[in-house]
Formats: sequence, C-alpha cells, structure tokens
Amino acid sequence: MTERLYYHDPYLKEIEAVVISCRNGEVELDKTIFYPGGGGQECDTGSIDGIPVLKVYEDNEGKCWHSISQNPFVVGQKVKLKLNWERRYDLMKAHTAEHLFFGRLSELSPQIEVTKVFINSDKKSFFIKGNVDWDTLKKAEKETNRRILLGQKVSSKFYPASEARVFPGLRVKWDKLNAEELVRIVGIGDLDYAACSGTHLSNINEIGFMLVTRFVRAKGESDFEIEYLVGEKAVEHAIELSTISLILSEELKSIPENLLSALRNLREENARYYESLKECARKILTNMQPEKTEKYDIYSNIFYGLPQKELIEGTNKIIENPRAVVLFANVGDKVSIIVAAHSALGLNCIKILNAGLELLGGKGGGKVNYAMGGANDKTKISEAMERMLTLIKST
Repeated sequence: MTERLYYHDPYLKEIEAVVISCRNGEVELDKTIFYPGGGGQECDTGSIDGIPVLKVYEDNEGKCWHSISQNPFVVGQKVKLKLNWERRYDLMKAHTAEHLFFGRLSELSPQIEVTKVFINSDKKSFFIKGNVDWDTLKKAEKETNRRILLGQKVSSKFYPASEARVFPGLRVKWDKLNAEELVRIVGIGDLDYAACSGTHLSNINEIGFMLVTRFVRAKGESDFEIEYLVGEKAVEHAIELSTISLILSEELKSIPENLLSALRNLREENARYYESLKECARKILTNMQPEKTEKYDIYSNIFYGLPQKELIEGTNKIIENPRAVVLFANVGDKVSIIVAAHSALGLNCIKILNAGLELLGGKGGGKVNYAMGGANDKTKISEAMERMLTLIKST
C-alpha cells in the first residue's frame, strides 16, 4: 500500500519512490507526495522521472494510482517524483481558507451547512444550505482576514471516529462513519475543527488575503454558491474592483460608499422611463392609420426600440379588425418582424415573413395568420419591408 507522505508533510516537493505496480498508463508507488483529490480539492499534478502526471486517484481498494502520459517504468524501479508545487500551494491556501471562512460564516449563521466544495486552479468555491445575506458575508470575510493577519497554527491528525466527538463544533458527516473508522481532523488552533482529507497550510497567515468574488443562488440541494480568491490573486482582484468602483463613482458623480444607492436611483429612473416608453408605444399603435386597399387595411411601419411586448399586444388588438393586416419591424440590437392578419383573410403570413427574412439572413415561424422572426442584419430592413408589403398587396 502506498505511504501518503502529504499527510505527514504537505510541503514536500520532490522525493524518490519505488514502483510497486504498473498497468496501462498508470503506476502505483511505495510512497507518494501526490494528493489523489478529495474533500472538494482536485488532485495534484507534476512529474515522475520527467514524465507528466496527468491525474492521481484512489481506486475502490484504496490503491493510489498515478496516470501518466507514457509508462516506461517496471516494478522495482526507483523513480523521482516532482510536484507542481505552485499549483499545490495555491490549492492548500484555498482549502485552508475555505475552512477558516466557513467557520466564521457559521458562527454568524449557525444553521448553514456546506453541501459541496470545489477547489482547483481555475475556481475556488463552496456551496451552502441555509440562509446567508451580503451583510453576514461581509462580516465573515472581514473576520477571516483579521484572523489571517494574526496567524494561527493548523494541525491534522487521524482519530478513531469514537474519539473525534471531543472536538467542539466538529464538522463531520457522522452518518457516514462507523465508530472504529479513522477520521482525519484538521484544526485551526482551537478555533475550527473539520473532518478533511485535503492538504492544508501549517499556519493560516500563509493565505495572505481572502476575497469573496461571487455570491449567487444555487440549484439543487444547495441554496448559495460562494466563490473566492486567495493570496496574490485575491489582492490583485481587490485592487481591480477598487479601481472599477472609483471609475464608476466618477461616472455617476457619487462616492464609492454611495454607489448602491446611486444604482438604485438609476434603476428606478430607468423603470419610470420604460413605463413612459410603453405608454407611448400603446398610443402610437392605437392611433395608427392603415393604408386601405381593396382587400386589406394594412398597418405597416418600422419602429426603433419599442418594447416588444407592447408591439405584440398592439398587433393582437389591430387584427381583431376583419380587414386588418400587420407588417411591423422593430429595430434594436437585432431586428424583429411581425406579420399578422385576421384569420378570415386567409393570408399566408409565414410565406410573407420568409420572403423578408431571406434578405436579412434571419429565421422565423408561427401560424399561417401570425408569424414572427428576427435577424442580426439591419442594413436591408427597408428593402425587406418593401418586398413583404408588395407581396401582401399582390395576394
């Protein structure tokens, strides 16, 4: 069985080991510094005798396998293991920070629990069940960074599950353990205790800085997902966010502390303008005069930036007229087109719509008497409208 040296010393970067088993693209060693992943932390990478280690995992029998890009090794061969230390150290910081931060969060919201942890080079996050708000998050983040500045030793040791209950506030899923099973307890001083198989720092001051970067509603059994950064990346991102905050303050003629209220005022103002725009749209559509032909009352126009909902509702009212035919284009980021007619007229609106969309490279569909479509190309909208209008009049 492989000796897991990362449990005894997670700071080991290189060692020599002996190959004890080989199979297609995988080797088992008498000892390893490569963590096979677990507790939400991704497995380590690195090299064995210069050959890249792509993946490390533990099988159902508890054997630790190292997947490599090629396998020239034989049983009994001595090999040199080299860890991708920069990546490992980043994950150690992130995992220890997750323990520390969640502990502070649960002090403020005792009912919450971690449902999932996700720690790799690209993303650090954890999912929680229970209610948390921005104010609670800010307080926990502030306390986490205060603790990081003060520093605190981190310990880890295996205990029989029956002895682990002595640790106050221990985070562990007791239903998955039997009394004699060994459980590894990671402690941050006497501040925090959690059952965990991951690699951790020896002192929390090595984290440097921790920054929450995203806090959103989650799907499934979790209520929220919290993303974060640690170390230099956290500092760099905090400076970037600070700069953005200052630029926004200048643009909005405000100060950073008042940005939220300034944004709320803008949203309220925008909502009022949008309501006015919808009312204008309703009046425009109500007061439109049709072009009368022998067979039809044709309502045709190109609008710019009208609310689509009002345009559809206006169309529905217009085609209550048994002679009414509607041909509307609405130009915004894209162009949308409505072709509709009273059902008694027997006009093939899909055919007319497709004739216009053919020029614009768009797509659409609907019913025979009510069709809608859209396109990105706005340059030929006048030509497309003229083609569709001609087709209506000739039908």
